[in-house]
This record gives sequence, structure tokens and C-alpha cells, in this order.
Amino acid sequence: MKKVKVYFGKDRKAAHVYASPDHSGCQAKHLDAGIFQVLELRDCN
Repeated sequence: MKKVKVYFGKDRKAAHVYASPDHSGCQAKHLDAGIFQVLELRDCN
């Protein structure tokens, strides 16, 4: 899995999400609503 850096929110807080090389169509889900700590990708198939 490739690690991709993404930004969220007005504060542009950095969060890291593990994504497959072709992650189009995948949606990230917040595991921690308060802090953008860990994101989980749903099934890309």
C-alpha cells in the first residue's frame, strides 16, 4: 500500500492515509473524529 499525505479542514491539518496505487473511487473514513489521526480506506472494488 502506498502512503499518501492528505489535508483536511480549515486548519489544513495533515493526515496520512494508506491507499493503493489506484485509489480513485475510494473513500476515506475517519476513525477519530476529533483528530485526523488515522483514516481507513473502504474497499476500492
